[in-house]
Amino acid sequence: MKNSFIFILLIFTTPLILPGCASQEAPEEKTSVVRKIEDSPVPKERSKTGGYTETSTDSENVIESFSFLKKELTYSYPEFADIKIQKAEIQIVAGWKMKLFCEYSIGDSKELNVLEAIIYKDPDQNITLEFLEINK
Repeated sequence: MKNSFIFILLIFTTPLILPGCASQEAPEEKTSVVRKIEDSPVPKERSKTGGYTETSTDSENVIESFSFLKKELTYSYPEFADIKIQKAEIQIVAGWKMKLFCEYSIGDSKELNVLEAIIYKDPDQNITLEFLEINK
């Protein structure tokens, strides 16, 4: 009895369902555009997700980071003199991280030394020195 009910139901509902399916046009094929990295408007050095990207030493974020670093160094290393930025790299995170490579001398010495620092600015605008490597 149960099987015959399903069979009868299919006989009566199939004509109602099938005409609607048959009258629909076939969906258009969608094509996707895949862009090669070489064709990308983003420079190759920026295509690495999550990494540091070189930035201009004149940018507002670099100047802000360098100012903060100089204050920290003046307090912790008062003998450092003539500190200059060689290179800056930025990483966008929740806020940003600025990696600074700087030259400095000690006291009156003409010998130049190099340091690397990472300054972090969080979304609440708090700035901290996360990393400092000094090569004397």
